Amino acid sequence: MVSKYPISRRRISRGWRKQKGSTLVESTLCFLGFVFLTFGLMEFSMAVYAYNFVTYGASSGARWASMHGTNSAAPATTDSIQTMVRNQAISLVRNSVNVTTAWVPDNQPGSVVQVTVTYNVIPLVHLVMRNNMTVRSTSKVVIAN
Repeated sequence: MVSKYPISRRRISRGWRKQKGSTLVESTLCFLGFVFLTFGLMEFSMAVYAYNFVTYGASSGARWASMHGTNSAAPATTDSIQTMVRNQAISLVRNSVNVTTAWVPDNQPGSVVQVTVTYNVIPLVHLVMRNNMTVRSTSKVVIAN
């Protein structure tokens, strides 16, 4: 019997029947790669976000402390700076944001205030980062008031 399809088309269709299950395997491998890439990107992005916040928190805490020296109506204390920085920590675990403050020599105008903020980044699924990572930033400002 003569086929209405040319010979080359019959060869392609025979090869296609042999590879029916390969679509499922290839789709699964692509999906796994996509999932690993997505979760890895989420872990890395969270670490970058935490580092950016720590940098911002240290500079804003030092700036706030420099404007609230002993001559101001509400002088800055270690607890007030800690509360101010932690209240700005959106989407981070606020109790894990550590804020330390040092005045050299004291909280008088012309002295230096140093604010250090640290945060421990815990990975979601340990794809990009295998261990916890601590990010830290320090800012020093001269007290103006």
